[in-house]
Amino acid sequence: MALADSILVHEVDYWWHKEGSEQGQLTLDNSADQFVFRVTGNEINEFCDYVLGFSKWDGTTLTRVLPEPHPFNEKWFAAEIPSKQGFGKYLDDFHEYYLVTVQFRPLPYAIIADGVQDEFERYTSRKWGFGTDTITRANTALFKFVNTDIVLNQPPVILDPFINYQMTWHQVPVNDGDGYLDQENQLIPIAGRILEHLGKVNSVPFDLYEFPAETVLFLGIDPQIRLPAIGSTNRRIYYDLTFNFLIRDRGLLSDLGLHAGHNSIFDIKNDRFNYVTYAKGSYPAGNINGGRFYQSSDLNLLFLKDS
Repeated sequence: MALADSILVHEVDYWWHKEGSEQGQLTLDNSADQFVFRVTGNEINEFCDYVLGFSKWDGTTLTRVLPEPHPFNEKWFAAEIPSKQGFGKYLDDFHEYYLVTVQFRPLPYAIIADGVQDEFERYTSRKWGFGTDTITRANTALFKFVNTDIVLNQPPVILDPFINYQMTWHQVPVNDGDGYLDQENQLIPIAGRILEHLGKVNSVPFDLYEFPAETVLFLGIDPQIRLPAIGSTNRRIYYDLTFNFLIRDRGLLSDLGLHAGHNSIFDIKNDRFNYVTYAKGSYPAGNINGGRFYQSSDLNLLFLKDS
């Protein structure tokens, strides 16, 4: 992990500057701890790269070197280098040694080594939001007050809850370039996949929650570019990609073996949400194999780099 993956040798290339080194704050949502390391001059860039970790894309595989874990708490990781001070004679572009302050804190996503089945298992944070739509029943003659013959004089309205679901895929590398924006590396890493799945519902259970098929609609992404750190030898440009989904699940339709998701509306006759289809090929309208409002795809494949 991190420094252990590098060529740096502990107590030869870097030391933990122990005495008086540890400082921190322990508060809800804002806990952090920092230590000072002494690093040999010509190893400073290698140290900074590996203590913070990095990700790279070789055209086939997304590889992640994990950040350095906290010396006493393996669930906290190096997240920032707020200070780097050089000391001693300046030769070959480096000081004799550096004192490097490394800040450790809990991260809002799982730090897991390579080998996971799905990339959304790691480096992915999640956010939930809830809302409701109103559904109005225009035909008031269908509704009467109980134990009376009085017909409603206004259309009844029901609320249809939904979930605004966001997943942010962190530290997605663009390439292994020189750290400067150009025509190629300013492009969103998975633009092809976004266009392929945009506006579609999930064909299979989605994400770690295994949201049922056709209950998750992909609405698009909010990309945020992350420029490389000065002093980094890798100088990779990353994106944090926030995926936006709309989730509707009105429960299992046992006779169809499907959940009432985005391809269903309220069926007054059967007193439930029900699938709606149109005639497609040899299948008539109303057949479960007919055409649907939203096409489907495996949305889990969004979390793969374009080849």
